[in-house]
Amino acid sequence: MFGTTALSPPEVVRRIAGLAPDGDERHAAVLARNNLLVLLTLTSGAIDAICFLGLGKVFTAFMTGNFVFLGLRIGGAPGPHTTSVIVALGAFAAGVLLATRIVSPASRSDVWPRRVTLALGVTVLAHAVFTALWLSVDGHASLTAACFLLGISALGMGFQTAAVFSLGIQGVFTTAATATSTVLSGDSAQWSNTKPERHRLAAL
Repeated sequence: MFGTTALSPPEVVRRIAGLAPDGDERHAAVLARNNLLVLLTLTSGAIDAICFLGLGKVFTAFMTGNFVFLGLRIGGAPGPHTTSVIVALGAFAAGVLLATRIVSPASRSDVWPRRVTLALGVTVLAHAVFTALWLSVDGHASLTAACFLLGISALGMGFQTAAVFSLGIQGVFTTAATATSTVLSGDSAQWSNTKPERHRLAAL
């Protein structure tokens, strides 16, 4: 993907960790980082689909949709259960808050700071707990169980969002497409100057 050559897992980790000593290896690290961002975006879409279809039509990554649903319910229109929406919104916010405290001292000069890996480790843990609980209810959760599952998933997505945001890459969030699409469209106005950015944003 993106023209990268085959790398062993230790080499990918080493390059992403910002340990590359020269320009060529840093370039390879940036490409590897972009591949990971695409993977994170892919998993976010899958998680949102699972939660939307299996847990009462509530998102745990796409918070804009949840704000729309909350507004619809307040206005008297049909939509997801209000409690489920509020749980997802609150858990996501808590995840962003906690992850920001972890990654905020990270240096943006590094391609992939270790603190970002630490924050994403919490995301992986949240996904593991979510999967275990999902299997325990056989994919048929009551409202209480659904709220718990939504909270765990949204917490993990909040951690992921804050971790990726801390990288300082314009328009890249991995949990929402609006900003990415906006920046991609804007970059297209300077077609000759933004080729690397367009490739990254278009892939996401």
